[in-house]
This record gives sequence, structure tokens and C-alpha cells, in this order.
Amino acid sequence: IAMIKKGRKVEIVKSFWDREGAGFGGVDAQIPEWTEERAGTLLQLAASFGQEELTAWLLDELNADPTIPVPPRASRGDNGAIEPRPILDADEDGRPATPDIGGTPSHRTAYDLASTRAVRDVFRRSAAVRPDAWDWLGAAHIPSVLSADMEAGRDTKKKERRKGLKEKIREREALAKQKAADK
Repeated sequence: IAMIKKGRKVEIVKSFWDREGAGFGGVDAQIPEWTEERAGTLLQLAASFGQEELTAWLLDELNADPTIPVPPRASRGDNGAIEPRPILDADEDGRPATPDIGGTPSHRTAYDLASTRAVRDVFRRSAAVRPDAWDWLGAAHIPSVLSADMEAGRDTKKKERRKGLKEKIREREALAKQKAADK
């Protein structure tokens, strides 16, 4: 848990996992409640802390399950004291429901905990490479896959947009110089 939170290099975490991983109950084992972590699995923890490389390693090499719902756990209040989260009824599958941003019961997954776009893209890339591994677009809450072609197209659009913005800035600067010369 500490290595994931601190963002240790994947090689260090891999060697630790090779030595000690069997004793943890597998990659999808629940993090014990006494740790006071809101994430339930290592994948959820890595995603919530924005650990892009570790998330990719957990998904692609260890085949961590992205469909596991985040368990309702205690959270820290404004004063730092641990406050229990409200207990909600279970859904039709028997899984405990947790409130989403809108306050309606739903299941949050590792993708929902992802703190950065880069981590969300790791999930989307993994879904594109291994579409049959999990229910990516359903239970894992991933909105769409991200193939290499789509990513290249996105990068091209970003470059074109930057180029257009730079041209607008140059035009404004030239106009400002012209106005200054006219005065």
C-alpha cells in the first residue's frame, strides 16, 4: 500500500510482489479495513493515487479485475475523525450500493476513482487491447476504448489547436505593435 501511494517504480513493486504477493490472497484481494483505505483493491488504490504505470502493470500483467466495486468504507471528516459512510441497500446483484456524485445509489469502480486523465487512459487502452478480458464498457464503467489510432488522432488535433492558438497570439501581438506605432 505504501509503495503504491508513494509511486514507487514498477520494477520495485514487481520484485516485492514476486516475493510476497502470494501471501496477500491475489491481486484482487480486498485491502483490510484496519488500514483505513477507502479503496478496496490494489488497482483501486493505484488509480485513486494517479499511479499510471502501476495501474497499467496491475491491469495488463497481473490481470487485476476493474469491475470490482469500491466498498463502502469509513471516511475522514473535516475534523480528521473517521466517520462511517452511510449504509445503502444492496442492488439486484447483492453488491452494496455507494452514493455517486449525484447522490443516487450506484457502484464505483477503479476507473471511477482514477484521479487523472492519464490513469483513465490506461484503463481505456487496456480495454482496447484486451476487449474480451472484462466487461469494460459495462461493469468497469469505462466510457469508451482508446486505440493507438484514436490516441494519435487526438494528439494531432491537440497539435493543430496549439498551432492555431500560437498564430492568434502572433496576430494579436502584431496588431498591438501596429496600434503602438500608430500612436
